[in-house]
Amino acid sequence: MTQYESSPQLNPASQIFTELGEKPPARLNEQLSWNLPLQKLRSYIIQSDDLGLPRFGILSVLARRTPFHLYDHKALVGLCSTAFTDGIQIFVNTEFFKSQIPSAHIERINSYHHSMILILLHELSHILFRHHTRMPPQAPPLLWSIATDIAINIRLLKSYNFLQPGDIFESAWGTRPEEIKRYGDSSEEHILFDLWDDPLEVAVPFVEELKNTLKESGSKPVSKEQDERGNVQDIHRHMINADELAEVLESNNLGHIRQRLKMPDPNDKPAYQELNVVSQLNLSADIQTASDVRRNTPSGGLMKGDHLETAYAESVNDQTAAHLSWKTRLNNLILGNGTHYQHCDEMPDDIYYVLPEQMGLNSPLYIGSPIPASPSNNIVCIIDTSGSVSKDMLQNFVGEISNLVTLESNNINQLYMFAADTTVRGSILEFSQDECLALPDNIELEGRGGTDIARVLKEVFTWADSKDDFKQEDFHTLIYFSDLIDKPPLRASLPEKLPNIIFLSPPSIQIKSFKRAVEDFAEVAEIREGTIIDLCKC
Repeated sequence: MTQYESSPQLNPASQIFTELGEKPPARLNEQLSWNLPLQKLRSYIIQSDDLGLPRFGILSVLARRTPFHLYDHKALVGLCSTAFTDGIQIFVNTEFFKSQIPSAHIERINSYHHSMILILLHELSHILFRHHTRMPPQAPPLLWSIATDIAINIRLLKSYNFLQPGDIFESAWGTRPEEIKRYGDSSEEHILFDLWDDPLEVAVPFVEELKNTLKESGSKPVSKEQDERGNVQDIHRHMINADELAEVLESNNLGHIRQRLKMPDPNDKPAYQELNVVSQLNLSADIQTASDVRRNTPSGGLMKGDHLETAYAESVNDQTAAHLSWKTRLNNLILGNGTHYQHCDEMPDDIYYVLPEQMGLNSPLYIGSPIPASPSNNIVCIIDTSGSVSKDMLQNFVGEISNLVTLESNNINQLYMFAADTTVRGSILEFSQDECLALPDNIELEGRGGTDIARVLKEVFTWADSKDDFKQEDFHTLIYFSDLIDKPPLRASLPEKLPNIIFLSPPSIQIKSFKRAVEDFAEVAEIREGTIIDLCKC
């Protein structure tokens, strides 16, 4: 404590509580003198550089509305010994902060502060890339945390190479040369799957320990002591959901802190769902602000962190007009025309061309008849969200799907929409027959990494094969929207039985060679006015 804090004459509130025999309300951080240096680092992140541009690009824009807090309360120290985010605010352990800052008195930012600045940028990146909500189903949370750390650290060290990382980053995930080489352009999801299936040599002991621990019945999570690289960063509680944090505060008599942080009651689930929606809208606004600065400022092209913006999940509006004529043979073959029928033995139909007397019968013989029924066609649409696909191209892709599902003759049973770059990204959007009247006004497509069409196809077929309510005989068509800047998939790498596969791409030089490579099992066509696609070739 400072002299000011410990003096009852200068701290009358403390004296009043003492006289009343009560304890003052607990603080998130009792070491108040360290709050100022944290806010000075936040100011440095927010400020403009010598060109008048946000110093760290999109992360500076995001930091302007993101509160930073120190904490030394044992309840939060038990959660994380370094720093964490709940997706809305950033929290830094006071003792950890002190270990990274040479003095509480900061006159100007210098290289001694770079490590802590990178750590704060790291936490901001968790918010930017919405890592709290993107974790793939069934993924080990610890491995997801490591995958996100690898992706973030590679991006930060590449984007802001004027910062000196310091000792704490020497053994951090995503800083070793072999990790940078393998994962330099990879998405978090791709890194996650690669860590599980084929980890680098340095990660093998940890991944094997994690697998063994997960196999044990009722096992506890891998401890930091078991993770040899965890001693300089708390990767286990790096991301904490806002409602979980609120519950921790409430259960430790810190409800007043929760209220000061403007966090809803932990039991109010709708409020936290609304909070997530607002957070997403704010992120979209931040991205737009950064884009406007980059586009409208004379020196905007020099603003740092440009590929962080492209790595962010695009919010795609589907109002772009479609170019393909889906009401052609393609529509008939995929969806059928008119009412869909199926055979029913309970509804009789005359065998009118055979007289009952000729068969020795006293009454007519009936067979089942076709009756109106729900269609059984399942359509899978994959949208390439790799970095080479522009936002305009994404809008065209979604516009084509929007036009497809709004046709009057639409006989789709289920439409599944995937976003993918090197791997399937984010949530799978599913639309039933009744929902296929129109797509939502805005569809969130995650990605912006590299491209791996073969891997994505394999993942989608594996998903379809494992989905209980997805009959293989009803898997009629797979449509892959892509710029086709990737190696064509090999037929031998795909399942023996395939649905109709169509690759749709804007006009490009890649189409001819790609088409030759897949012509035995797929159709390839350009998205342009008047295009007619013949599915019979598939």
